[in-house]
Amino acid sequence: MDELRSLHVSPPRLLVSVRDAVEVAAAIEGGCDILDVKDPKRGSLGRADLRVWNTITAEMQKLASPIPCSAALGEIIEETEFADALRLPLCWNFAKLGTAGLGRDDNWQSRVADAQSRWRQRASSNYRWILVVYADAKLAGSPSLTDVRDRLPELLSNDSWDGILIDTFTKNGSSLFDFVESSQLIELGEVVRQSGKLWCVAGSLRAEILPEVLSLCPDIVGIRTAGCRDGRRDQPIVADAVKQFRDAMQIGFEEKFISPAVQR
Repeated sequence: MDELRSLHVSPPRLLVSVRDAVEVAAAIEGGCDILDVKDPKRGSLGRADLRVWNTITAEMQKLASPIPCSAALGEIIEETEFADALRLPLCWNFAKLGTAGLGRDDNWQSRVADAQSRWRQRASSNYRWILVVYADAKLAGSPSLTDVRDRLPELLSNDSWDGILIDTFTKNGSSLFDFVESSQLIELGEVVRQSGKLWCVAGSLRAEILPEVLSLCPDIVGIRTAGCRDGRRDQPIVADAVKQFRDAMQIGFEEKFISPAVQR
């Protein structure tokens, strides 16, 4: 299986979640590939204020950085709290919507589609849309991963969604693998990748569990806590922490996929 994957897997891109313009500079210096803008105080997928979006857009223009930006838009059940007139920054690239609170709705797939359709009207056509599902589904009140897996072919059968992100709703230090077995995540990822969509992984990921993370063959690996001072989610992003995680990820990828291929 590893030999098969090594023929089709590229090094994952590193997404770093930032909360302000100061953290943007640190994340870029540390070597991130994608900037994700969120408000950690508002939860796993907390939407930042419009003011923050604007200051980060200005900072990216000042730095003349080509790095893509992602907007965390919050949970779909929170959508009514958003201003109808809110529009996404024209020059950004990704948008994420979460499924927390939809677990008891047998028609959650339709609610997801409707919410995304409304958000698309507030964004430019260049956005790539990422649906966020949760490993700790019971705590999030989100659809179970089994239910998600069963509905993925239909969800991903058109151009509405560009990828799936598996994350943790609970931010208490527990990682993705504390809630779900690697085998189930590998199966989920294979369905996403076979559809030609992006397979993204996050959830309190740390350098010491990178072998398990890389076994999922993700296209994008997302962090915040691992890139923060002292490994605390509420502390600022620091360049050295981002660089250490990125270096560990690159070394881990080469050891898992490149070195065995060379030996063969």
